[in-house]
Amino acid sequence: TAKQRRAAFDLLMKALDASESRPRIRAASMLQCFSDFGVEAVPRLLVLLGRENDETMGFWLAHDIYLISAEPKPVKALLNVMQTNPATAKGVSDVFLGVLKLHPEREAELLAAFAPMLGHADPNTRFYAANLLARLPTNPQASAIPALIIALAIKVPDWQHVDQRSIDALWGLKTLGPQARSAAEDVRAFGATAAGKQVQSRVLDTLAAIAPDLRSEIP
Repeated sequence: TAKQRRAAFDLLMKALDASESRPRIRAASMLQCFSDFGVEAVPRLLVLLGRENDETMGFWLAHDIYLISAEPKPVKALLNVMQTNPATAKGVSDVFLGVLKLHPEREAELLAAFAPMLGHADPNTRFYAANLLARLPTNPQASAIPALIIALAIKVPDWQHVDQRSIDALWGLKTLGPQARSAAEDVRAFGATAAGKQVQSRVLDTLAAIAPDLRSEIP
């Protein structure tokens, strides 16, 4: 009933203020089912996203805003948050990567929205903008290459094999194909130090896509 939905919605919104991350993430992951409360929910969700530091929670808040917003395409509002809170860069860009998969016809719109972020002061924001631009389905952007190369050099603690951004960078370069040939030596250098069979396989696949002549061996 409408009364029950209202009560459930109120509980979820209240849970967003929980001190522990698990109930907050669970509540955020369920709000997508309450689009009928979008006009009420989205302004508060945007405020919460603007101060969020957790990447997982940032994704779910951005996901909710996109799905339940009364605006047909709340791109501008989400990008404004991404520009002012670098901690949301991954979550917001992941939402729009999902949008691209479902709606490739929106490629030009997202190209125009994300391209200016390659000049953002925060390197994390630049990377996630580049990660999306490199994966545009019909027109991947070579302008993303410098930020992707930088991500290959991210240092990790001794206990960690590789940063996920480096793996994402390999994927983006692979998508760019031969136009990312200039990144081949950086990919080879990354492969020379990165541990793990799966990572090495990704390196080889990337080299095969951007510079087949260099795939045969990793120094």
